[in-house]
Amino acid sequence: MKRMLTLGLATVGSLVIGVATADAAISLTNGSFEQPDVSGLTNKYQTGFAGSSWEAVMSNPSYGGIIAEGAGGFAVENADAPDGIQWAFLNRGSYIYQHIGSLGAGEKLHVTFTQYMQTNSSGIGSDVSIEIWNGNPTSGGTKLDSVTFATLPYGDRAFREATLDPGGVVSELYFVVRAVTNTGDKNVSVDNFVLTAIPEPASLALMGLGGLLLVRRRR
Repeated sequence: MKRMLTLGLATVGSLVIGVATADAAISLTNGSFEQPDVSGLTNKYQTGFAGSSWEAVMSNPSYGGIIAEGAGGFAVENADAPDGIQWAFLNRGSYIYQHIGSLGAGEKLHVTFTQYMQTNSSGIGSDVSIEIWNGNPTSGGTKLDSVTFATLPYGDRAFREATLDPGGVVSELYFVVRAVTNTGDKNVSVDNFVLTAIPEPASLALMGLGGLLLVRRRR
């Protein structure tokens, strides 16, 4: 019996290892927008996203970028950041994106972040959309899934959470954050993006079975 259990454990273990090697390879850089450091700049603000590891498509080249907490002027005044001291500020119709890796069959992407509405912003804030794309969103990519979060009252912040489903294997996965509203003087701040790949159910079942066999063998 001990031999059979040992063999079963080894077999399941090898299967789990095999699944792990095929798991999603997800990597988001600068999800808290702490680079570049803008705290020493005028108004604690950098127009655009140069040096941040994020690419940007801006509806107005003069509006949107990296902004430090407590920054005044420029129609924004940001509260304390949830991670570090800086936020990303997006003006209406603008978006930022980043290549984050790949997802395997049956795998999904879990996303958390913080959304904030500046206290002295004029007009109504913008909704914010998080999206996953197969391929570059600016050059022939295809949007796979998205979730949109409504704007907040002035000075409010909210923890946001969603799971995005690509619907299959994606080797060139891009993550997009978009200020959805396309009219008027509307904007939104976001920070502390954390992305986690969720394994397919079969992988989770195998890992659970391996754990049960390990417990029984130890007994």
